[in-house]
Amino acid sequence: MTFATSSPGASTAGQGTTPVSLLNKPSSPTNNFLRVSLEAISNMSLQPICQNCTTSTTPLWRRDEAGSVLCNACGLFLKLHSRPRPISLKTDVIKSRNRVKNSGQSAKKKVSTQIVS
Repeated sequence: MTFATSSPGASTAGQGTTPVSLLNKPSSPTNNFLRVSLEAISNMSLQPICQNCTTSTTPLWRRDEAGSVLCNACGLFLKLHSRPRPISLKTDVIKSRNRVKNSGQSAKKKVSTQIVS
């Protein structure tokens, strides 16, 4: 959806005129419609919702072939099984993995070099 904010013929290329914004004009039916539409858009939630399980909490958002927003679990299930994830598998808890933390050393072992004379 696009909104026009200036008249199509208005140009500022060297003429010294500034385009007139539709929102600054006196009230008109078009102006009122645009104002209501812009207010409705600004009041909409910016949080995505999974099109399959309707969750709004996930560590990663994915999209299906049609471009619909999916949560991580539904997106991975679809990719692996080529069918939508059953709602019966939905949980409210996101499990995290227990990962081993390194103490700052690389995976390679340090080799001590000795000079033999």
